[in-house]
Amino acid sequence: PDRGVSVFMAGSGDDPGAWTAALEALAAASKETPDLMVFVDSEAAHRAGIWTHISRLGLRERLTLAPDLEARRELTLEGDVLLLPESRGVHRSLILDAMAAGMLIVAAADPYVSVLAEGRTAWLVERNSPELWSTVLRRAFQDRAASRSLASAAREHVRQFCRASSHIAAVMGSYEWMLSGETIPFGSASQGPIAGS
Repeated sequence: PDRGVSVFMAGSGDDPGAWTAALEALAAASKETPDLMVFVDSEAAHRAGIWTHISRLGLRERLTLAPDLEARRELTLEGDVLLLPESRGVHRSLILDAMAAGMLIVAAADPYVSVLAEGRTAWLVERNSPELWSTVLRRAFQDRAASRSLASAAREHVRQFCRASSHIAAVMGSYEWMLSGETIPFGSASQGPIAGS
């Protein structure tokens, strides 16, 4: 509780408006959280074109561009908050790793990513609005007890429902079902509707 807050921003960078809104909220939050440190995936930052916003918002001294945040997770998983500004329907294993590591997830609401559940596994922002992002980030930074509680709930969710062994068992079950003879067989290419036409 007595150390600085570290935020890791990850994503594709394909939605510059979402990244800008989240950065504006981080800049506002940094005025109330003087020990805030922000780490941003460098490729996503480049793709989103946020460098001019970083300077304009006065975040240059607090922000570090880090290459391959998702591929090299050792540093990321030591952080306090994983911030996901985009709602693109992308399932990232980084989210599960962060939850398992006890990080707080703050993300754009995404109906296609079922692991992101408001108040159960993450705090979600409904629209790309700096004001909405600011409200959620202020709660994350100022109410440390609630942040720890939510991060613990997300960790428990991963422990119960997202085990690698369950995934492997489901994949093996699918393979066994496909080989069981209960599936609809595909004919050879010469029997298809295009053959002979």
